[in-house]
Amino acid sequence: MTATGRRAWTVAQWLFAAALVWYAVRSLGGQWDEVGAGLQGLRPDWLLVGAASALTLVAYALLIEGWRRLIAGAGERLRWRDASVIWLAGNLGKYVPGKIWSIVAMSGMAAERGVSPAVAAGSSVVMQIVTIAAGAAVVVASGGAIPGGPVTAALLVGLILAALFTLPVFIPHVLKFAGKRAENVKVPPRGTLWLTIVVACAAWVLLSLGFMLFVRAMMPGSGGTVLAYVSAYTASYIAGFLAPFAPGGIGVREPALVIAMTQLELASTADAAVIAVASRLWLTAIELVPGLMALAGHLATRRGATNRNG
Repeated sequence: MTATGRRAWTVAQWLFAAALVWYAVRSLGGQWDEVGAGLQGLRPDWLLVGAASALTLVAYALLIEGWRRLIAGAGERLRWRDASVIWLAGNLGKYVPGKIWSIVAMSGMAAERGVSPAVAAGSSVVMQIVTIAAGAAVVVASGGAIPGGPVTAALLVGLILAALFTLPVFIPHVLKFAGKRAENVKVPPRGTLWLTIVVACAAWVLLSLGFMLFVRAMMPGSGGTVLAYVSAYTASYIAGFLAPFAPGGIGVREPALVIAMTQLELASTADAAVIAVASRLWLTAIELVPGLMALAGHLATRRGATNRNG
């Protein structure tokens, strides 16, 4: 890439950062107006909030490692530090309307570290597919609103896992969609894919446990089983992710979470509405702060490299 091209790419990344912050703040501002009074009345247990945040960050670390393993399985190398910077910064793209910006950002930053853009994009898409499918399996396994009892739940989990098993066939088509010739990229071994599935399932459980601690930090004395929290959190998160018009799932995840928490008797409708918005603010802070730090560090490194190269 020429010096002019590098400068243009750096400017584009700064514009990307500004856009995602604007979208995130605008969306969250509307929700604050709706339940601001309820949020102001909360007296959080900050120790529990810290524990919830720690569990969430551990879950993110697992997802980063899963993505890095997919890249390694496709024949590329990416250091953990670089992978975490790329994942944290690129993940912010979900706050911009459209579902492709995270993948575009991650592919561009990975390419700057010597990873094939096709592998980076393909691995990101596959990681998202695995994560959503694993989340669906976790919801079913936790018994969330599944008619027919445990037999039906077991059958659904089996079907989902069988679908995950077809990923080695599906990956080449994903890579073609990324704009490269699939036959030139090594398909990750089945063992790597299964490891990624396990990692994704573990991440959903940790995220749900973090959410449960957050609820209890906001509303001491709140009850409910662990499985109910796993089902409510995971199902609502997936609903937000699958909504193509909702940046970061904002405006979709919250109503879904209110419905799930009410049906599973985790909270009243009013309390669930407050929790939905409070948890959105909390999760956005957890994503924005390290994500923007990672992006700023990446851009500073990039600017230094551009200056050295003229």
